[in-house]
Amino acid sequence: MSTSVTYLRYELLRTVRNTRFFIFSLVFPLILFYVVAGANKTLTLGNIPFPTYYMAGMISWGTMAAVLAGGARIAAERSVGWNRQLRLTPLTPRTYFRAKVITGYALAAVSIALLCVAGLTLGVHLAPGQ
Repeated sequence: MSTSVTYLRYELLRTVRNTRFFIFSLVFPLILFYVVAGANKTLTLGNIPFPTYYMAGMISWGTMAAVLAGGARIAAERSVGWNRQLRLTPLTPRTYFRAKVITGYALAAVSIALLCVAGLTLGVHLAPGQ
């Protein structure tokens, strides 16, 4: 296995094990969606059902938190000297940043998928183009 695939695998594993990330980007938007949109199922905002409107907001929150967590991790790793240690390995800076970006996008996709499934349970139906 190449160093880039190995590093990407461990970066994904490390991110999933981070409980703070897990709570704020995956669990909290789901709970908030069920609490707020579930209680207001019958409301509409400008001919848009409230659960659909609120699902879009929670998807934005979850994806933003997932992608920004990668940038925050880069800053934290730099402050403790982890980047300096990585320079001693065959891992290139391009591979390092690529793994961070792919990890952020992958976890944003998980957040989107979870909230779309939650939306289906509350009756949100969107066409793929919407």
